[in-house]
Amino acid sequence: MASIFLSYAHEDKARAEVLAKALEAEGWSVFWDRTIPTGSTWRDYIGRALHEARCVVVAWSKASITSDWVHEEADEGRERKILVPVLLENVKPPLGFRSIQAETLTDWNGSPSAGEFRKLVVDIEKLLSPPPNRQFESTKMDAASAPQEQPSTASLEYQQKVRPTKPTTVQPSQSEHAGETGLADKYRGAQPAAVPKAAIYAIAAATLALLIYFMNSIEWTSSPDTEVTERDACDAPNPPAGCLFKQ
Repeated sequence: MASIFLSYAHEDKARAEVLAKALEAEGWSVFWDRTIPTGSTWRDYIGRALHEARCVVVAWSKASITSDWVHEEADEGRERKILVPVLLENVKPPLGFRSIQAETLTDWNGSPSAGEFRKLVVDIEKLLSPPPNRQFESTKMDAASAPQEQPSTASLEYQQKVRPTKPTTVQPSQSEHAGETGLADKYRGAQPAAVPKAAIYAIAAATLALLIYFMNSIEWTSSPDTEVTERDACDAPNPPAGCLFKQ
């Protein structure tokens, strides 16, 4: 059954529904619908919900302070010390309930962030554990703030043995890299040494002298048959071009 039993007069059902929905939004289960199922009695349905509830919220108003049903439900909560009264209107609670401090909701607009409603939530939390959704948020915050467990030395050594190691690549230092770069730039920009012009002229003169020497040392010889043949050719009506020089 529900954790909270909301007691109210039938005339205040609309405002009681707003209050019940706000408490349900906090994460609690609320019994507030007094529609008795067919075949059930007040004692079977509403009486059992009241008995199993762990908090009774009674809404005092002009209508509820004169309701016998609300008086009986509030008395059940007072005897079990789980009664949390609220004022929907500026009225005095019935005799026997005035000593219990009531939270004033006369100007409450139904907002779950309103100060008077937050005070009511705090009062209910004194009887009930925080709502499940708030417990989950608290657990997340505790887990986030908890110190992280550091792996032990034995665990790290075991991981290093089991985990495959990647080959280590040795990176050259900045000085070595700078030296290699400078040397490469030096040879990249180097040009072949220029040969002096005087040396070129000397080589050309020596080559020309050797050529003249070899030409002068050659002996020009010709056979008699060759000379006759050439002479006859020169005496012809149309001698070759070479005969002009010989004549």
